[in-house]
Amino acid sequence: MHDDASTESHPVLIPPPLPTYTLAPGLPDLGAGQQSALEAALGGLIGRFQGVVVTAVGTTLSHHVIELMTSAGTLLVLERVEDHGDVVAA
Repeated sequence: MHDDASTESHPVLIPPPLPTYTLAPGLPDLGAGQQSALEAALGGLIGRFQGVVVTAVGTTLSHHVIELMTSAGTLLVLERVEDHGDVVAA
């Protein structure tokens, strides 16, 4: 047996992947702020769902609003807008 520390095995922790998502047909591409809000929401769903469907998306003057369909039901994501580049006039 060697006393060489380089031959010891050390556990490597690999974080689980984010749940996958699918945009429902007819939805526009997500803006940068909307994408960021979605990824933050998916980070909170690790280990709870394998995938979700984005069924609605929009941005108001103050929030990104994303509706997700999960195996447990509908989830509404709200995240405060940092810049107004994604705002779409109603």
